[in-house]
Amino acid sequence: IDLIYGPDGGVFVADWSDVGECHENDGIHRTSGRIWKITNGKPKRPEIANVARLPVEELVRLQEHANEWYSRQARKVLQERAAAGADMTAAHAGLVQLFMRSKNVAARLRGMWGLHVTGGAGSAWLRECLRDREERVRVWAVRLLTQESAVEAESVAALVDLGRVEKSG
Repeated sequence: IDLIYGPDGGVFVADWSDVGECHENDGIHRTSGRIWKITNGKPKRPEIANVARLPVEELVRLQEHANEWYSRQARKVLQERAAAGADMTAAHAGLVQLFMRSKNVAARLRGMWGLHVTGGAGSAWLRECLRDREERVRVWAVRLLTQESAVEAESVAALVDLGRVEKSG
């Protein structure tokens, strides 16, 4: 079972997955699943027809959208553009500005994640985030600093220092 919502606020429910628990024992029985869409009244048309066509500034602005679907799609487009070799200078500047100015922790985390997936969240910046006032930002800084198999010596030292003073589990 999986739940995901879309750009119109509707929720899609799928009762099929290919891990084998429900649909045969081989896990690959793609003809037996069902998908439902749950809406409150008549679904609205999506606000944005094609997120992939938006300029960088709009993609950054979508990190503050109330519907998480738009912020995720915008990050995906930014990540794809970065992977294709596009200049991410403006995106990085906008995402850093969002991270610094926003009072909303979800928007700040979206900015952090956007920087990470586009190559703009370097180790030095993430180490600064270890001292952030917001616990969830510190948690994500730890996670992003340590997700590679080799953690830089400076990051290890910063994490040890954090461990001495951090009050959060």
